[in-house]
Amino acid sequence: MRILNYYNADYGKRIFGFEETAMDELKKYPWPGNITQLSQIISLLVMQTKDLYISNQCNVTNRVKKKQWRMLQEN
Repeated sequence: MRILNYYNADYGKRIFGFEETAMDELKKYPWPGNITQLSQIISLLVMQTKDLYISNQCNVTNRVKKKQWRMLQEN
């Protein structure tokens, strides 16, 4: 929630949290990198969400997988 609140302020948004399915998807991923990886995903979700809560309709799983693939290619 701290990361979400940071990006809410940064982008001038008022997103109150994550729907259960979106949070479950974020929890499934092991986040092998560090907090930066999680922060970048939440930043993207906040930028593109127009609702009061981030839902799994934001394709949380696909965004995590794409981010992971890009990070592997960079190393």
